[in-house]
Amino acid sequence: MAKINLLDFVINGGCASKIPAFVLESILKDIPFGTHKNLLVGSETADDASVWKINKDVAIIQTTDFFPPLCSDPYEFGQIAAANALSDIYAMGGKAISALNIVLFPISKLDASVLKEILMGANDKAKEAGIVLSGGHSIENEVPVFGLSVTGLVHPKKIVTNTNAKPGEVLILTKPLGTNQIINAHKHKKVNKKIYEKTLNYMKALNNKAAEVMNKYDIVAGTDVTGFGFAGHLAELARGSKVSFEIDTQSLPLIEGVFKIAKEKYKPCSLEKNFKYCSQNITFSEKLEDVYKTLVLDPQTSGGILMSVPEKKQAMVLKDLHKKGMTEAKIVGRSIKNINRKISIKFV
Repeated sequence: MAKINLLDFVINGGCASKIPAFVLESILKDIPFGTHKNLLVGSETADDASVWKINKDVAIIQTTDFFPPLCSDPYEFGQIAAANALSDIYAMGGKAISALNIVLFPISKLDASVLKEILMGANDKAKEAGIVLSGGHSIENEVPVFGLSVTGLVHPKKIVTNTNAKPGEVLILTKPLGTNQIINAHKHKKVNKKIYEKTLNYMKALNNKAAEVMNKYDIVAGTDVTGFGFAGHLAELARGSKVSFEIDTQSLPLIEGVFKIAKEKYKPCSLEKNFKYCSQNITFSEKLEDVYKTLVLDPQTSGGILMSVPEKKQAMVLKDLHKKGMTEAKIVGRSIKNINRKISIKFV
């Protein structure tokens, strides 16, 4: 059988395929979702997952994440989709324990062996994470779509959310930006194999070690950076915590080669959608090149953890992140007080 290129089946893959955040907001705002004393985190704060309290020492984290292919190889697609879904658990400061497969697949068009490769990739990533894939659900679909529904555990006092950032803290980002720019360039055959494979490896990398560091230092404010881009997810953190941020834009970690690629015309429509979502809060210094706007709005897939860290802990946290293999983790900005009660994000 000829080798399959999954990118031949999609227009927008990975987290770039998300419904725009501002559209979701308009849909969800009028739906009277229920509340409960044990629901510690729901949909109202745009957090990465929901959290349900079991007792004073244990809460359950629940999340689901799935998308069309963003890479050519089925096995690697399974790995990345699994790592991306698991990231929501880690972004909340939790430990993943089990997951279910979510499968939409054109079984009449693609050989079953392709789906088997996707599932094998996900299963191997689940083993790496120390969890069990215990089942799932599948339907036939025109385009391949894959992901996981994941369950995790967290101590109720260790939950990491969008609502806990405080003025005077520093922001640390654990992975470099630029995944979608590299993928789009790969589709156009405008990026070399080394950079493409390095990008895939970033997306395959689990964020579990970042969760361990947040737990160790009692960090309780943060998120992961995915489809709404660095600026979009930072805006959610700012709105949830009612604080402002100042970003040292040129210090942002970037994937090798992406600065040049982002100057080209491989810009997905999701850039404009992400800008619309956070435009009321963000400003860019006139000294910055336009390419930085592209990079902070670029939808990421299986991106890094963005954590808000008390200033006195920043050196220890960064040292531990580097020690645990997140060598490109960097301080990228800080939280500041709102001016005239306005939440703002300044890219300087």
